[in-house]
Order: sequence, then C-alpha cells, then structure tokens
Amino acid sequence: MILLSEHHCRGDGLMLLNCNGLIPMTYSFNGGWLAMMTSGQEIHVDLVGREYRNVIDGEEVTITNFEAKFVLKG
Repeated sequence: MILLSEHHCRGDGLMLLNCNGLIPMTYSFNGGWLAMMTSGQEIHVDLVGREYRNVIDGEEVTITNFEAKFVLKG
C-alpha cells in the first residue's frame, strides 16, 4: 500500500501489469479503488469522473490531477 499526500506527488507506480507481449495504450480509471486516509480510515473511491471530493469526519478529502501512463520495464 502506498500512502500519498500532497508532498508525495511524484509519479509513484501503483500497478504492475504483465501484458504478455501486448502494448497497452490507455487506462480508464473506474470505481473500486480503496484509499487510506492518513488517520488510517479506509474509504472507497470512485474515480470515473477523474476526481474525487468528499468531506469525511469534517475533513475535506480531494483527489485530482491524476493520470495514467504506461512505462515499460526492461
């Protein structure tokens, strides 16, 4: 699990895919993500709209400006 906050935004890899010779071109963020707040609370996140905004326990939670890209590992 990787905990990310504003000072962690540096392009951390979140997935490793074995594509068996295929070259993926795009990735579509969808529902089904589980995030952990710095308090340790887990929240279910739907990224279909390319952003997530909510208020949880009086704290504003925002996930924006994310992107998907494929990087080939030699």
